[in-house]
This record gives sequence, C-alpha cells and structure tokens, in this order.
Amino acid sequence: MILAIALFIYNTVENETELVAGYSYINLGGYHAIADPNEHPVVESNVIRCKIVDPYIVGERVYHDELSSPNYGYFILDTRNGQLLEGLKEAQFQTALGVRKLNLSAGENCSWRSGF
Repeated sequence: MILAIALFIYNTVENETELVAGYSYINLGGYHAIADPNEHPVVESNVIRCKIVDPYIVGERVYHDELSSPNYGYFILDTRNGQLLEGLKEAQFQTALGVRKLNLSAGENCSWRSGF
C-alpha cells in the first residue's frame, strides 16, 4: 500500500524548482515537498515555506493527516550528506540554526510561499 502511494505521488509531480546540490522543490498535486538529486522526496509533502542557506535547505511543513505528516514542523536538510532534522518546534529550530551558525536573513527563498 505504501509503495503504491509513493508511486502515485512520484508519478503526479507537476513541476519543480531547482534548489541547490541537485535538490528540488516539487509540487505533488498541490502539496509541496523537497526531492533529492534522484527525484525521491526527502522532505515529505506539505512544505509551506523553505529557504536555501547553502549548503542547507531549511523550512516548515504543516500537518495534513497522519499518513502524510508524521514529522511536521520545522526542518533542516544538509545537502552535503542528506542529513535531515525534521519535526522541530520553533525553539528547537532556532537552536539548531544557531548551532550551525545559519542566518536566515542571508538565505535565498526557494518557494512562492517562503518568508522567514
């Protein structure tokens, strides 16, 4: 069942925007996700905003349902090694940004709904 859903989602990609290091911001039938260089979603659907702070992609996912939103909240994706921190609350997100010395005001918005 999960494989069927994944194949359905993979086959319904409507458009994409290149981000950094081969990653892309994709539209999956009205829900947005982040895909790796092999076009596999690594940050699941319901991404409402994201920003490139090279070599990171940071953003936020909102809750939709249990199946598609198990780790909603803020995320940080390291494009150098594919490491993903997800499901962060705002305070955890701010701490994780500080540890990585990331400045959101210096980053480049990567979606039409961005804006940190």
